[in-house]
Amino acid sequence: MRHALLILTAGLACLLTACSGLNYGSPVPDARVQLRINTKLAEFVHFVPENSGNYVIANLDGYYLNGKRVMARQESDICGFAGVLIFIDYDHHYDAFDLCCPHCLNAKKPVTVDGIFATCPTCGEAFDLSYGTAHPTKGISRQGLKRYAVLYSGDVVNVGN
Repeated sequence: MRHALLILTAGLACLLTACSGLNYGSPVPDARVQLRINTKLAEFVHFVPENSGNYVIANLDGYYLNGKRVMARQESDICGFAGVLIFIDYDHHYDAFDLCCPHCLNAKKPVTVDGIFATCPTCGEAFDLSYGTAHPTKGISRQGLKRYAVLYSGDVVNVGN
């Protein structure tokens, strides 16, 4: 029994150590994020979990819903390193990512969104947003977009770190 417990413990330790390499840090510099989107506001009434594929970009210029500017940035908003993308994935979850390409690291040339892909204008890398991972699909990047925490409570989407 003691031998079996030792083997089980060693196996679990190996498994946990092997998986730790999957949780790498993003090369995108850390930057504060603090955003609040009230889906009851007329500008965001269609930005609800049922509407997969809809997205909001928040940057220093304001808020853009599916590419169209809908409102100015509030004083309390903090928009990450290159701006923040909030996407409703195909599992009807909100996901938030920094707009900076993890390969190019250029905050002045953020990724652009077209459908379910965010594309870097510099290196051409495309990041798949469809299921909330923003993983690279072509090109030279080895990492996905930097992720931010999202809390959807009531009718409010909070993004932060």
